[in-house]
Amino acid sequence: MTIRLLTVFFLLSVFSSPASAQTEALMLGYRMAEAGSSTSGSAATRPNYRTLLVYPEGGEYRGQTGTGILTTSGSDLLRVGVKRSLYNNWTEDFAWMAAPGALPIYTGIDAFNGEYCRGYRSQQIRFTTGRYVGVETLSAGYCDGTASPWNFKTFSVLRADSLQGDGLDLPDVLGGEALEAFYRGAESFLRRLPETRRARYLPDADPANWSLDHRSGRWVLIGRLESAEMATSADVADFEVPFEIPAGFMGAKGQLTRTQVQRAARDARDVFVSPSGNLVAIRRQHLLTVHPVSGGQVGAAVLGHALPEDASVVMVQWVNERTALRVRRTLRGEGGR
Repeated sequence: MTIRLLTVFFLLSVFSSPASAQTEALMLGYRMAEAGSSTSGSAATRPNYRTLLVYPEGGEYRGQTGTGILTTSGSDLLRVGVKRSLYNNWTEDFAWMAAPGALPIYTGIDAFNGEYCRGYRSQQIRFTTGRYVGVETLSAGYCDGTASPWNFKTFSVLRADSLQGDGLDLPDVLGGEALEAFYRGAESFLRRLPETRRARYLPDADPANWSLDHRSGRWVLIGRLESAEMATSADVADFEVPFEIPAGFMGAKGQLTRTQVQRAARDARDVFVSPSGNLVAIRRQHLLTVHPVSGGQVGAAVLGHALPEDASVVMVQWVNERTALRVRRTLRGEGGR
């Protein structure tokens, strides 16, 4: 057995689950910090992105990784990434989406920023669905002739065909019920804070300042409260919104209880259940294990694949064998193993 850092996989047993599970493949996109950089977010932080494909072959499950995020949109495969540009003392990132092999299209740095400003505007991908991309923007700096420097951190959710446009308001993507839950979540969060800390944030949450996080087997809606100091402070607070993300928005998935998962893996940090419910991938501290599920019982692991401990999941998609084959070929062409 050969071990390779971050991309190693090992087969633990022959797969013997129901036939429906043998047609399901998992695409897992994740973000991790660049070696030697901090995870706090700045111009010095340049995340790396990877796509892991877990697929059936010859009665077994195997793993393959590739650089960048590869996602599906209908029958299409699309790459998602972030391009970093430099202009004198200004650094700026641009999120992009393009077909495999196609040249990404993105706007360049505005000449004013490059000539008269010092600082950065960095972007990190928080999630992608193929139709939408959620990003976090971190920016700090100053421009000649302006009153004061700025420093802020915001979320935005963008249409895949307009990644350089403005962020979408929450109800435009997830509907009015999500907006109502968003305001309730913000109010509840602020109410629980000590008065001295509560005064640090604006009382009204911005419905364009939201994102999604994958936690314990589900996507969670997250809102962000901005600093009362406005543009001069990146002191923000994130809160969880009591809202169930519609199954169709992030793709179909099965269900397992926490007890069912913990019987197989007490150290589980996150879980990904296939739409049929016959297969589950369990994330541990630095390892992803894949298990068959029968009668609600999670079986022994049939695959293990190393994952960086600091990896943040940005995409979870279940696809059929035919799509998985296309993904394998694409990942291989992009330097995957």
